[in-house]
Amino acid sequence: MDNSMLYLAYLDPGTGAMVLQVIIAGFLTTMVAFRGIFYKVLSYSKKLLRVEPVCINETILETEKTK
Repeated sequence: MDNSMLYLAYLDPGTGAMVLQVIIAGFLTTMVAFRGIFYKVLSYSKKLLRVEPVCINETILETEKTK
């Protein structure tokens, strides 16, 4: 076996750390991108369904008025 082929398979610790960092950064970037897409879809679906937020204080005041 030729010794030059063995040198091609060598990865030093710095390269391994860099590869791990790229994998982690890619995973986190994907998560943040999907989170943004999820919130845009959620916002759009709320607009389609016309769901309006209800203020808890207003409902309490209305129930006190009816008593």
